[in-house]
Amino acid sequence: MKRRSLFRLLPWISLLLCLSLGLGACGGCRKKKKAPAKRPPATEAAASPEAEAASPVPQASPAPRGTPGPGEKSPATPLPGATPAPGTLATPAPGAGLGEQVPSAESLPTESQAMIQLSVGEPIKTAEGSTLVLDKVQANYGGKTPLKFLWTILSGPPDSIKIHKPGDLQPRVILGDLEAPTEWVLRLQASDGKTETSADLKISAFPARLQPVGRIGGAWVGIKRMGDKWVAARGNDVEIFGPDLSPLAKIGLQRSVAQFFAMVDRAGKGTIYVQVPEGTWSVLQSDPVTGFKKTDFPPLGKNIRRRIIPFDYEGVPYFFALLERSIDLWNLSDPLHPKLKTSLGGFLKNPLFLAFSQRNIYVAEEDSIHLIDFSTGNLVASIPSGGSITSLATYSVDGKNYLMAAIGADRTAQGRKDYGLRIFEIDAGGRLGGDRRVTVGESLPIDHATLIPGANLALLSVPGPKGLSLRMVDLKQAKEVPLNGEAAEGFLAISEVTTGRVAENSVALIADGNQLKVLAFKPQGEGYAVSQLKSLPGILSAAWVKASPDASRVWVGDEGTQA
Repeated sequence: MKRRSLFRLLPWISLLLCLSLGLGACGGCRKKKKAPAKRPPATEAAASPEAEAASPVPQASPAPRGTPGPGEKSPATPLPGATPAPGTLATPAPGAGLGEQVPSAESLPTESQAMIQLSVGEPIKTAEGSTLVLDKVQANYGGKTPLKFLWTILSGPPDSIKIHKPGDLQPRVILGDLEAPTEWVLRLQASDGKTETSADLKISAFPARLQPVGRIGGAWVGIKRMGDKWVAARGNDVEIFGPDLSPLAKIGLQRSVAQFFAMVDRAGKGTIYVQVPEGTWSVLQSDPVTGFKKTDFPPLGKNIRRRIIPFDYEGVPYFFALLERSIDLWNLSDPLHPKLKTSLGGFLKNPLFLAFSQRNIYVAEEDSIHLIDFSTGNLVASIPSGGSITSLATYSVDGKNYLMAAIGADRTAQGRKDYGLRIFEIDAGGRLGGDRRVTVGESLPIDHATLIPGANLALLSVPGPKGLSLRMVDLKQAKEVPLNGEAAEGFLAISEVTTGRVAENSVALIADGNQLKVLAFKPQGEGYAVSQLKSLPGILSAAWVKASPDASRVWVGDEGTQA
């Protein structure tokens, strides 16, 4: 009886064992191994059971899904790279092979690339033979990687146009002679290695056949002292005046004068160094027979195209030459054989002005004033400029040395309005301290500032209702000095001011556009009365006249003015 009851219970015991084993196996799978990926939707050609048993990971079928039957819904197809909804399979991107996994949104880079924006300005219309500076071209970029630029000729005859330094953002473009009106399209490409963009500039030119037919004076480049004499230059001419401003000599050159400086050597000979717009130099030296002898002067090279600052140090003549990103110091002990003493300031970005005191060099850039050691060329210190500097000079009062910086109209996007003179006291180590600011008028921007040697005065030019006007500041008392007289107003474009004495008068010689004005200053109350002693006008503020063969077109302009 017991044995028969046991046999009756065996089926139930087997069922319980199967159920317990099946439940245990399923739970173990869930704990020990990763759940397999969901099977794709059923296809018309279903995989065989043998194939399913051979591969534990379901394979996506290459066949397209058939039309859903009644009551079925087509699974939503996500965009490439998007995270699929639960229960759906991500659709491969176009071109992706079977079995390749498309990255989800979480695996894609989230950092956005910096945008590059280019602006090339308006189309340019000009005449043949023109040299264009593409200074209207701008690039806006917020990234940290330096941009690389490349200009190419997209259309137009390439043999009649030349792009100088096509890797620059604002290159020079030189047009050749033309037989007919011509158009070009130049393409500017900019890239940071990841992002690239481009912009096109249209240039059109006509055949003008302009030829020089005459020269009619020109704007005064400047006026300088040479011992007891005065040297001025305008157009193609260098003119020398005696102590009383009587004309002594006029030296004609074949090219216009871009800049010049003058000195008297140890033998007492007057020497004038002249640079033309192409960058080449000539030297004019006084000669007892010919008056002045002109020789080409290649030693200075073409890279010196910016401001020249001559000075004497321990009885030896030198000059500093401001280059685009550095400074050269030249020794002029032998005027005809200058020697490059050193190059310094390789860390500079854009040196604008320079002043020298003892063994200290002060260089002004757009936003900083740097102190450089004269002996080593090392940077000692830098301070903020406090505005856009228009002049820089050193002077002494009561045994103390000072640095004067004139602040003009702000050239940056800051829109600063704190104009005037900024005066620093120079300590024994050359460092700047004791900053004082002297305002002029109602905080007027200073266009130009000139020290008056031995008088502790500075002569300034500022904008006024009738053009530029002169102002004066007492550097010792740090206050403005009144100037009285109409002669102190109405200037057009002051390029240089030189002070001295003429016939017992304290004078200032001012190169103002096409006029060279001589002003006398006489004490009057707490200030000075200003009167005009002499004026040397030019016919026009022009350096050349060009005309077409039939005189239908006539151009007048300064040398270097672009067509």
